[in-house]
Amino acid sequence: MLKDSSLTGLNITKKSQIIAIIVLFTSIMNILLNYLLIPILQTSGAAIATLISSVTAYFVSYNYAQKNYRIPYEIKKITLIIFVGISLFVISNLFTSVTFFVLLTIKSLLFVSYPFILYKLNFFEEVEISSLKRGFNDFKLLIRQKIL
Repeated sequence: MLKDSSLTGLNITKKSQIIAIIVLFTSIMNILLNYLLIPILQTSGAAIATLISSVTAYFVSYNYAQKNYRIPYEIKKITLIIFVGISLFVISNLFTSVTFFVLLTIKSLLFVSYPFILYKLNFFEEVEISSLKRGFNDFKLLIRQKIL
């Protein structure tokens, strides 16, 4: 799925033969990595092999697609989203010896903090912030009308 977004340029320019070569290459790579890693790491080896081949497929297809049809993706923003998401996931998994309700509270707070962390890291553009404010104000008006 990750590579699909990077294939847009190749699809637009009808370079399906390049897509086929990338899929074939990364499939063979996945099989070889599975052959090497599964005996050592079992199911984790299969997951790591698939991750490596998927990330490789993404970068190879992205580079070929950009050469054939340039699409100005916001790579810095995509990287920030992934980094913050993985960081919150890792933090949430540090709490293994707490009760279910404490864990639920921690994970809920981390989930809710995600957009605020992105905001603090200047992820959102001014037009997005004003649109969110407008939507929040409209929501408050709707709630007031329902209550009154």
